[in-house]
Amino acid sequence: MSKPLLDGSTSGVKEAFRKKTLFNILTTSNYNNLIDFNFAEKQLYGRVNRLYSPIVNNESLFDLVSLPSTSDRNIVAYNFVVHAFLQLQNKFKIKLQKAEISAKETFLSDLVAFDGYQNPEGIYESYTQTYSEAMKEIAREEKIFFNDFEEFLDKMIPFIENTIKSGKPFTFPAFIKDKKCPINVSGLVIEIGNIDPSNDMDKYKEFYSSPNWEFYLNACNTYGFMVDANNPQRLVADIGSPTMLEYMKLFNSTIVSTTDFLNRSYDLVGSSYFEIFKFFLFNIYNNSRRIKRVKLTENLNDGSKIEIINTVSLTFAQFVKKYGNLYFLKLYIKTRFLEEESKFTEYEKNSIINETLELAKFDILLAVDSFEVIVNQTFDYSGSLSYITHRVKKMK
Repeated sequence: MSKPLLDGSTSGVKEAFRKKTLFNILTTSNYNNLIDFNFAEKQLYGRVNRLYSPIVNNESLFDLVSLPSTSDRNIVAYNFVVHAFLQLQNKFKIKLQKAEISAKETFLSDLVAFDGYQNPEGIYESYTQTYSEAMKEIAREEKIFFNDFEEFLDKMIPFIENTIKSGKPFTFPAFIKDKKCPINVSGLVIEIGNIDPSNDMDKYKEFYSSPNWEFYLNACNTYGFMVDANNPQRLVADIGSPTMLEYMKLFNSTIVSTTDFLNRSYDLVGSSYFEIFKFFLFNIYNNSRRIKRVKLTENLNDGSKIEIINTVSLTFAQFVKKYGNLYFLKLYIKTRFLEEESKFTEYEKNSIINETLELAKFDILLAVDSFEVIVNQTFDYSGSLSYITHRVKKMK
């Protein structure tokens, strides 16, 4: 007999939709800290700043520290998040000692950390290795030959565009905003269970149906945590809550607001990634090219001849020097326009490209970050880069 909720096993599209709808109905709650992180801007929580530009955490103000765990993994999160979690954990221990909550729950009796911070650069590196191998396979299957990087672009760009359109990001900024990149990269997450996120049946049984469920939500709220409605084993620090801001100040008294925290504890992805973007292109080209190519030519006088053609081989330094930063920046911009499915007209795109390239002649990293603000913004392009550039400078 079919189970009423998704349990990780295979389901048809209609059945899966029906079961997911039922799960959403059964888990509806009035608790303000039970958050649907699949809804609207919450999907990007901890991965974009106030200007919707992709960001990654740094440790300039707060350290990533380990917390006690029963697993063999070194589970870490920002120090103020770990501090808040330990307070929450202690609250559960006190309630257990007083027999005020059930001691029989798998996850909601004694809170244990199972997962935390995940390194976004490491996840992206694994992803790009797979991507590069896929491009190599396409070149082999389609019998695509190229002698140099320009020819590689002419022949392989259509395939790269198709992968982007099918939902596979190419650049790191797009990857940070993609569902393939978990909210755990923010350093704001601690997970207290190891249930498969696709198993709604177990999530409902172990969390929503637990006699400790309401205490769990109330306690999380007290210590500044949101609970992921779709994955209730996941605790997410609410950086807008007064409680969590106070915990931040325990570790760094200079923090004055949520915006201040985002601006100083995270780095803009674009400028730090630009060098990696060039290396990614270099790596795909080298991985996909044939070192030698055999070409059969017909000659009326001599008959058929076999010609051996060597493809252009460059070191990374030679590769970058040959084409230059502005060449790669233009490629980067065009790729990002594809990834963000921008609604800009061709005239607007060309205007943005030209303005960004002009700014890059003076400060290429500022140009990349300023462009990222434009391509990620939710409002229409105003036609000028100066205002955006000023905001990026101020934010830095």
